[in-house]
Amino acid sequence: MSSLRLRPLLVSWLLQVVGACLPLPAAGAPALASLSAPAAPAPWPLWFHGIQAIQTHEHLAAWLGSAQGLLDTPVRLVLVDGHGGAPRLELQRGGLGLGDALRYSEANLGSYRLGLQRLALQAGEPDPLDAANRLLSLERRLAARWVQQDGGKPLASRSELPAGFNWPVFLAAARVPADASLHLAQPASLAGLSRLLADVPLADWKLYLRLHSVAQLSQAAERQGHTDGQRLTQQVHAALGRWDERMHALQQPGPTVVSHPSKPRLPALRRGI
Repeated sequence: MSSLRLRPLLVSWLLQVVGACLPLPAAGAPALASLSAPAAPAPWPLWFHGIQAIQTHEHLAAWLGSAQGLLDTPVRLVLVDGHGGAPRLELQRGGLGLGDALRYSEANLGSYRLGLQRLALQAGEPDPLDAANRLLSLERRLAARWVQQDGGKPLASRSELPAGFNWPVFLAAARVPADASLHLAQPASLAGLSRLLADVPLADWKLYLRLHSVAQLSQAAERQGHTDGQRLTQQVHAALGRWDERMHALQQPGPTVVSHPSKPRLPALRRGI
């Protein structure tokens, strides 16, 4: 599937399934651990259809790129303030349900595993315990790639991006201009994550995407109340338009709205709610 077609399809699935917004969690926030008992059944199958359509690691890269501005993913793009200069587009590590690699100690994992089982049950997984164990195993592998004291650096060329992951497809699906400069926020961590994205079987990544999508969609729905589906749908359109405008603005001189690196949220999603 073309990466140029994937983003509109992803948006369509999102709007049909929930009509909700998807603000990214603040860096360090436990994204999944706060889930309680399963909510009422939701029409997840339509959303899952898009994930199930992932058949290659190129498709995975395109799906993750298309989700930028919507979901917190293992590698993510954030536009940050240039401190008086031009805004800077950063590649950052992300995608941990507990928010930070240091939280993946044995002392924390018992209750977290139970939370993942409830999440898997909510998502309709046939074996919630197995799904929870598989997801936890993958998240621990992700956390192991987070290098502490991992200083950032600018990229002189996109050929310097870490090996393993299909960055051209990811960036194209995220609407990043071909001539936009990139900054690696955590180079060593991103190198490890890039290899992991290439090495982990697609079945495990698809499970990861299903459960993380349910977690973030459910939390967004709970925060926003879902009292007005049409209004929330408009919020989604506004957020997606905002991301595309940010990417388009990278090609043009002049000011643009940026998000803070430690809180990669989308203010347009919450405005007026």
